[in-house]
Amino acid sequence: MSNGNREYVFKPALGEGDSRASVAIEFLSRKWTRTIIEILLDQESLRYNELKDELDGISDKALSNALEGLEDMYLVHREVVNDRPVKVQYSLTEVGDSLGTIIDDFLEWKYEYIQYVEHIEEGANNSELQ
Repeated sequence: MSNGNREYVFKPALGEGDSRASVAIEFLSRKWTRTIIEILLDQESLRYNELKDELDGISDKALSNALEGLEDMYLVHREVVNDRPVKVQYSLTEVGDSLGTIIDDFLEWKYEYIQYVEHIEEGANNSELQ
């Protein structure tokens, strides 16, 4: 799309819209939220303490808030397992799991970007030596 017909993804998250998708994009940009998504993409299902062990430095409050927000956005499913003691398992919903494709695309872009920057910086360093 060109000539001003592009649908913006990030602009609404800057306060120019209040759609659920805009709120989700803003929420997913938070440190712990995106890390939880990536861990659940890799591990599929984890109990609260297992998830906390994977997240170095997260407080109980931050983990609880992040999981609650992900549940509210239908990205994470919380399942209570009726064992003794009661266990709670967290996993991605179908739409949460679909974020894997987007994360893979960002990962590919990340490597392309790093190569691009390294190439430019090599050129700049070579010109300084001359």
